[in-house]
Amino acid sequence: MAAEFNEFEFTFGCASHALHNLGMNWAKESGPKMAIKNAVFILHGVRSTHLIIALFDKLCMQKYGLIYSLISFTKMRWSTVYYMFAKLIRVKIVLTSMPAAVAHDGSCLHIEINPTFSQLLLRYVNIRFGC
Repeated sequence: MAAEFNEFEFTFGCASHALHNLGMNWAKESGPKMAIKNAVFILHGVRSTHLIIALFDKLCMQKYGLIYSLISFTKMRWSTVYYMFAKLIRVKIVLTSMPAAVAHDGSCLHIEINPTFSQLLLRYVNIRFGC
């Protein structure tokens, strides 16, 4: 019906390119853009030093019996948005327990977490990503 009124037209040779651009345009909207920005900040915070990575791995092993690797958003594949949020939701318990582990665990006294990162992790309990 929309094609009858010339409201849109595909300018790409295949559907996969059109879907990629649709996904990337969606990621630029204000709501998804802020959620992606927060998620990428969390990922960079976890990956910031080897001590925080080691703490993350230790907590994953305690909670799940597995070590998870976090997936980051890339502009080359819009589906990484979904996989990034799915992985963050899977390890949500570990991420939200990291500031408390640093504050109360004697073996983590030498780890310093960025206060902004710590606040975002504590707020993470209430963040809804829409996945």
